[in-house]
Amino acid sequence: AAWTLAQRELSSPVDGWVRETWYQPGEWVSGGRPVMTLLPAGAMEVRFFVPTALAGQLKPGQRVEISGTALATSLDGTISYIADQPEYAPPLIFSRDRADKLLFQVRADLQIEASTRLSPGLPVEVRLR
Repeated sequence: AAWTLAQRELSSPVDGWVRETWYQPGEWVSGGRPVMTLLPAGAMEVRFFVPTALAGQLKPGQRVEISGTALATSLDGTISYIADQPEYAPPLIFSRDRADKLLFQVRADLQIEASTRLSPGLPVEVRLR
C-alpha cells in the first residue's frame, strides 16, 4: 500500500514557484499529462520593449536597473536577449512614451536573490545603466 501511494506522489527535481495548476484535487489526470507549470528559482527574467532607435545601442551583458511600485528598492538586471526583428507595439504596453510603433523585445536576467522580490506579471520600469 505504501509503494502504491508513493507511485502517486509527484515532486519537482528543482526548487521554484508554481506558476499554473492545470487540475484540481479529485480530477482524473491521464498518464503523461502535465499537472502544473513551474517557474524554476533563478529563471526569472524581465521582458520589455524598446524603440528601434534605441535597440541598436543595446548589447547582451549590458546592465539595467529595474524599478516598480511593488518594489521598495530597485533591482539590477543583465540584458540576455535582444530580438533580431521588430514587432508592432502590443495593444497594452506599460510605457510612458509610445511614439514608435515598431519595438524590439529585450529580456534581462535577474540575480537569484533579486528574483524572489518580484512576482511574475508585475509591470516594471527599466533604465539603462
